[in-house]
Amino acid sequence: MNRHFSFRVKKSLLSQLAIRTLSFSLIFFIPLAMLTMHFQKKAIENSIEQSAGLLAEGKAAEINPILTQVEHSVSVLEERLLSTLDERRFETDQNYRNDYLHRSEDWFEDIARFTPGAATSWFRLEKETYGNTAGVFMTGDRYGGFVSIKPTDLSEYSENDREHVGWYYEPLAAGQPLWMLPYENRNVDIKMITYVIPFYRNGVFLGVVGMDIELAYLKRLVDNLKFSNAQAFLMDSNYSLIYHPDYPNGLPAVMFDSELSQIAGYASTNNNQAKIYKCRWQGEIQHIIFKELQNGSILGISIDDIVAKNARFRISMLSFSLFITIFILFSFLVYFISKKIIRPISELIEDSRRLSRGELGIIIKYKSDNEIGLLADSIRMMEKQLKEYIEYIREQTESERNAKETAINASRAKSDFLANMSHEIRTPINAVLGMNELILRETENDNIRGYAVNIRNAGNTLLSLINDVLDFSKIEAGKMEIIPVRYDLALLLVDLRVMISERAEQKDLTFELNANPAMPKFLYGDNMRLKQCILNLLTNAVKYTQKGGIKFSVDFAFIKDDESSIMLQVKVQDTGIGIKPEDVQKLFAPFERIEEKRNRTIEGTGLGMSIVKRTLDMMGSRLSIESEYGKGSTFSFEVRQKIAENIPLGNLNEAHKKSIAEASRYKEKLYAPKAKILFVDDTPLNLQVVQGLLKHTGITLDTAESGAKTLEKVQQTKYDILFIDHRMPVMDGIETLHAINELPGNKSLGKPCIALTANVISGARELYLKEGFTDYLSKPVVPAELENMIRTYIPPEYIEQVPDSKDESSKENKNKESEKENFPQMKGINIESALLNCGSAQLLKEMFTTFYSEIDSKIKLLSEFLNNSDFDNYRIKVHALKSESRLIGAIELSEEARNLEVAADAKKEEEILEKNPALMEHLLTFKEILKDYAPNNKNPDNKRKRISSKILNTELEQLEKAAKNFNPELADSVVEKLSGYKLPQDFSQIFENISLYARQMDYINLAKVISEYRMDKKKE
Repeated sequence: MNRHFSFRVKKSLLSQLAIRTLSFSLIFFIPLAMLTMHFQKKAIENSIEQSAGLLAEGKAAEINPILTQVEHSVSVLEERLLSTLDERRFETDQNYRNDYLHRSEDWFEDIARFTPGAATSWFRLEKETYGNTAGVFMTGDRYGGFVSIKPTDLSEYSENDREHVGWYYEPLAAGQPLWMLPYENRNVDIKMITYVIPFYRNGVFLGVVGMDIELAYLKRLVDNLKFSNAQAFLMDSNYSLIYHPDYPNGLPAVMFDSELSQIAGYASTNNNQAKIYKCRWQGEIQHIIFKELQNGSILGISIDDIVAKNARFRISMLSFSLFITIFILFSFLVYFISKKIIRPISELIEDSRRLSRGELGIIIKYKSDNEIGLLADSIRMMEKQLKEYIEYIREQTESERNAKETAINASRAKSDFLANMSHEIRTPINAVLGMNELILRETENDNIRGYAVNIRNAGNTLLSLINDVLDFSKIEAGKMEIIPVRYDLALLLVDLRVMISERAEQKDLTFELNANPAMPKFLYGDNMRLKQCILNLLTNAVKYTQKGGIKFSVDFAFIKDDESSIMLQVKVQDTGIGIKPEDVQKLFAPFERIEEKRNRTIEGTGLGMSIVKRTLDMMGSRLSIESEYGKGSTFSFEVRQKIAENIPLGNLNEAHKKSIAEASRYKEKLYAPKAKILFVDDTPLNLQVVQGLLKHTGITLDTAESGAKTLEKVQQTKYDILFIDHRMPVMDGIETLHAINELPGNKSLGKPCIALTANVISGARELYLKEGFTDYLSKPVVPAELENMIRTYIPPEYIEQVPDSKDESSKENKNKESEKENFPQMKGINIESALLNCGSAQLLKEMFTTFYSEIDSKIKLLSEFLNNSDFDNYRIKVHALKSESRLIGAIELSEEARNLEVAADAKKEEEILEKNPALMEHLLTFKEILKDYAPNNKNPDNKRKRISSKILNTELEQLEKAAKNFNPELADSVVEKLSGYKLPQDFSQIFENISLYARQMDYINLAKVISEYRMDKKKE
């Protein structure tokens, strides 16, 4: 029976192979050959299209630089005219006029000589003021030189006479530089193309300046086409043939009229696409592609169809040969398979069938060293271990699945927690430390500066706790990196001394710093991680020492086999509570603190020593501990550092004094008045902080509060750097970046984009760089880091020497008390708290105005999110409302917003829907509370004069002009002027929007709201 089955399988396979071989030949290869021919045709057409496209691009690359050079030369002539011409003297002083025209002939000739193809260079002043022949006309070439000829008298020709005076009237009508259509200068019998620029001073037309280039010069470039059976030709912007190699002296008037019409029709619909057209020229089929040149002319590349015919013939012969070869090889393969493979496989098939029926005691006879023999051996092994493997795999799979799900869920929960914690804590800290930095910079009151210093210290302490958690996360994830840089050891030690000495003094502890003055001052290593390790040791020493003091010693030793490196020796000794021997290892356990009951009043996360140990391990060092319980401890380590510059460390006390002097008053180290930067953040408070931090750097700072606003801004202005916050509603920072990069008309394309984020967990940097950001800056923003980031990415030539700043805040501080008394009592607002939050009365007034202006938009946006059940963006926006309300002293409103934020975090939709109306109603009451700080209420009504319709229309025209020209100075001036009038009732709300758009430099919406108002007034 088995032999019968084997024979049946063999016979079946052999017959099937024979039938299928024949069928394959007839059914598969014939359609394949047809498809091959079809795709051959397509491939040839694509090849021709690519070749023609490359030729067109290459030829355009040769011609366009010539056109660019001409444009540059004319621009240089324009700048020379504007910088040297005194038009009043030219008009009244004949001697000056003659002398100026004579001098201008020289530099017009010089520039024309260095412009390839230039036939003339000239300028003509405005005829009504300076006369019909006021100008210069130089003609010639770069080899024979240029001569001056009498300019054309404009009064002799009509304005419509394009051949003689089109060079004057066409650019005047266009109001911008332009390339004119080719024309033939019959005076010199030369075909030319003209580029001309109308030039103005203070918006007043002065004249035109231009240059002609010989069309023959372009013809020589067109004829030089290194491709067989291909030609290039030129058409003007009206799709008329300028030049074709077949007719170098011009096209006959009658010949090939229909063929030219077809070519012109294709050229007019091409829209500069890389698309090839099939046309007839002189009765022959041509493949033509069009390319628009810089001056508007059309470059055509035509390839003869004989190229395609030859290619198709060669490919057809190759395909036929390949077909015969494949058929022969396939026939031989059928024979080999039938003999060497089918027979053994048929036997193994029968054995496999028996195994599938559960007959595990079968004897497999086939043995060989080839792959089929290995298959037979595998079947034997499978028969032996099948049962136990099945059971083992089932148990193992179940166990691994459960473990994997548990690990994934734990990791995801941890990452989400760290990301949310980082963002939620750093966002308000960013505002607090930012505003506090402004207070430190601007206040002259020693008490207030003392309070601000305490705020900064407390904020930095909170940040250090957060950073401990995040650093531990990085270490666990294996993403902590040691990044060596050149650093100043003296500054590092002084910083540590400044940070620790104050805390030690608060506890009446002595703090002693001993540093070997012979140590190298400049080293190469990871100073940030080194400083973090030492700071953790010093902080612990202060925390766990109640009396006595701390001794901080730094020494060094040269390495015998490496003179370019030292071993930096660090030791921290304290007279604190000490550590029991059995508790030493607990120091390095994360989130665990020794003697928790005894030390429960001492702040800390229990991560510091764990981070120190793991960081030192990564730096190739280890921490040594010597401690006597009840008497104190000594922590020490040695770390290898390279010598960057072997200058002695010297006296640290002098460096300390210098550091204190520099820290006593912050002074910007960056001044770049030419730079333009865009900051994007959905929280206006954060934007105000950045504006305050950069207001003395001279940088032009623009802001946007959403991704949509950002897209509008980059279409209007070219920025040098874009700072984009990650977490924003509707369109977050990453989505905004992608939209910017894909946005047509983006004037800031390719400029550095920096991510602003409070999410500094492991992998954050890699995420932002992968998404396309140039770099990232963590919140809270450190002023020095912000300035360094800007300095890194703006063009070096923008950076100027920082000017000596005058203290402009003294007057403001002298008037601060009187301004506080001038604030009226306002329901729902704690003025003292608001002044403390803002730092100055002037800033508080600005915050009142900003808050008032955004009430309606906040209500609208929160309602939209709620109606769309978008609770994530609702939470983000109500979080911002919470912070802004507390900033202006609206404590109750801030608390309501906080409750709704908590509800949104917990996804409590019913509670949100229940409490949101009350929040909106409460928020709306601030329209009445803050009405005196509305943009149009800066002056009381009884002191303001009612504005007339004529004055209002005039000022609105000025606003439209400011919006059109993106002129913030003019816009602010007009808004300030309108604020001094008593405005019509129907214009008051509109003026609030105008003030908001002007303050945000949103000129598109500013122009739109003015236009709509004026149209409504016309209808009335």
